Amino acid sequence: MTPSLAQSWKLIDDLTWGIPARKGVTFHDGSPFTADDVPFTIDVPNVLNSPNSFSCPRAASRRVTKVDDHTVDPHQAPSPQQPPNDLSNVFIVSAKAAKAATTADFNSRKAAIGTGPTGWSNG
Repeated sequence: MTPSLAQSWKLIDDLTWGIPARKGVTFHDGSPFTADDVPFTIDVPNVLNSPNSFSCPRAASRRVTKVDDHTVDPHQAPSPQQPPNDLSNVFIVSAKAAKAATTADFNSRKAAIGTGPTGWSNG
């Protein structure tokens, strides 16, 4: 697995990873990609009437903490799956564009503002 939006990842302690994001990345609406977008994306299952969830990465990650504008620390439950692996299938969405969005907003692409074909990591 190689990092894409993530610049790298390292184990900080037995249950915490440090993941710095690439700087200078923008969403296709021109807004900057920041660490705020990662925990927001992990909470997308809270979208009203959402037919999908990120239950797999959420199962292993208790929470994702923003450290600074370009770094997040996923805090995991004891699990054989590691956050870099779990997050590799999560495509980060813009918190700015998707805040208070509904499933219809994502389906119409109004809230589906992404960074392009690059996910958090490439498996």
